[in-house]
Amino acid sequence: MKIKKSIASLTLISLAIGFFALIGLLSVQFIVEKQEFTVEFEKGESLSRLAEDLKSKGLIYSEDFFKVTAVLMDYDKKLQPGEYHLDTTMNGLQMLDKISSGKVVYRRVTIPEGLTVAEIKQMLNKNEYLVGKPNIEIKEGYLLPETYSFRKGDTRNSIL
Repeated sequence: MKIKKSIASLTLISLAIGFFALIGLLSVQFIVEKQEFTVEFEKGESLSRLAEDLKSKGLIYSEDFFKVTAVLMDYDKKLQPGEYHLDTTMNGLQMLDKISSGKVVYRRVTIPEGLTVAEIKQMLNKNEYLVGKPNIEIKEGYLLPETYSFRKGDTRNSIL
């Protein structure tokens, strides 16, 4: 009878410790101050390199756990290149989901009214997120003053 009470007490204490440990682990995510990062996943980049980058920014705790999760959940085949906004409140699955979704960071360039084609090309040349030389011939007055959205690595000609 005394042994049954001891086992019951030990079980109850173990459950209580486990419960409070779980509450503690879950609350850590809410205690962490939200920090945002822009992470770039390049075409051909490995899952290991992505995990290293996320770990170095403090977004994940374990590279191995992140990689195993990605493989088991089949995210390793769905990752899409691009820049992504991630933050410290996201868990590994949320990050994998975002990087697999293709919801990349879009940047903007505004072409004000009254600029000449040469001035617009010069403005696009100064944008560090666009690539290539603007080599499309456009007549004066054909470019609309507008705000255009683009992804890092898009060509300057795509804006024109």
